Amino acid sequence: MITGVEKQLTDRLQPYFEEEGFKAIKHLHQFRRPTRNGFQNVILSVSGRDPVVIEVNIGTRIDLVEKLAYQFTTGLQGYQEDSNTLVTSIGRILDQPYFRFQVSQPEDIQQTADRIIGFMKETGLEFLQQYSKIRELDTLFNDKPRQKLPYAYNHLNRCLRGIVLARLAERKDFPALAATYRATLVKSSTAPPLLERYDKLVSHLKIFSFN
Repeated sequence: MITGVEKQLTDRLQPYFEEEGFKAIKHLHQFRRPTRNGFQNVILSVSGRDPVVIEVNIGTRIDLVEKLAYQFTTGLQGYQEDSNTLVTSIGRILDQPYFRFQVSQPEDIQQTADRIIGFMKETGLEFLQQYSKIRELDTLFNDKPRQKLPYAYNHLNRCLRGIVLARLAERKDFPALAATYRATLVKSSTAPPLLERYDKLVSHLKIFSFN
């Protein structure tokens, strides 16, 4: 059995990510780069043994979105400063939602690091840059509200962030979007307390002022 896979992988990735402006935050299992309005991050999730399975998620945070949305989510309050507005696996980005790296022998660690770096160079960095802006996130979340968002892990987070983004982008169809997302939550059997949180968020956004 290989031990210390996460540390070895992080050590191999760190020079590349530091060159791109990311800092290793080891207790959160991620590399993070600040942006003008939040941050971008690359998160490593290591599990199992023989083989060790590694999932890589990348994400962005818009501070104002999270300040408005997070209080209405089910997330732990102490995690608010570290929450993502968008986070998804590289498998989902590559349209292979169940893709994971596997480490069975020591040389697999370097190969995995090389593949992660290759993905970042080819796709990941551009993805992070594109979705670090409110307009692009609003388009992603809200242009097709009745369709499943392929990058989202659950309905509630998509609806909460989507309606906040719609308000910040000053969309004229905000009321229709709010109704569409509520209907989506009802259809997906969202628990009444969570539905109540969504309703409170929408009410708050209606009177929200940018000043």
